[in-house]
Amino acid sequence: DEDLGRRAIQLGAEDYLVKGKSSGAMIARTLRYAIERKRLETGLRVANKALEHRVAERTAALEAALVRLQESASRSQALTETASDAIIVADHHGRIVGWNPAAERMFGYEQSEAVGRPLTLVIPERYRARHSEGTKRVLSGGERRVIGKTVQLRGLKRSGSEFPLELSLSPWET
Repeated sequence: DEDLGRRAIQLGAEDYLVKGKSSGAMIARTLRYAIERKRLETGLRVANKALEHRVAERTAALEAALVRLQESASRSQALTETASDAIIVADHHGRIVGWNPAAERMFGYEQSEAVGRPLTLVIPERYRARHSEGTKRVLSGGERRVIGKTVQLRGLKRSGSEFPLELSLSPWET
């Protein structure tokens, strides 16, 4: 009956026919709909399998890229940690984000004391205005006067004393 048919649809049935009240046209329409639903379900299954395959391929590629990235990071860290030259990495805000053991020895600050602080921590007062101007110029797309060159300057130790140093600046984008 129709009540049973409606409940069947609420539970997931696609359609129903009432016995004795179904015409040939209605039966033909119901069969067409059933065939179309089956075709769509099959298409969805095929598409889903294809998507699962693509996800698996991309996941494998991402996992391989992650392994390569971790290996690269390990090599970079080993290089930085064992370098005899001080390596200081600063972000575009001028905050120290990297500080190797040679920088600890040279400037007298432990890594934990230097990271997060402004780069001016190791720049003598008389150079800070020029450093600030140069940083602003480069960040705004202006001329890079010192980047890629080695210059003779003075550094500022934790003790407040100055010492001569050779400075090489390189841009590093990640």
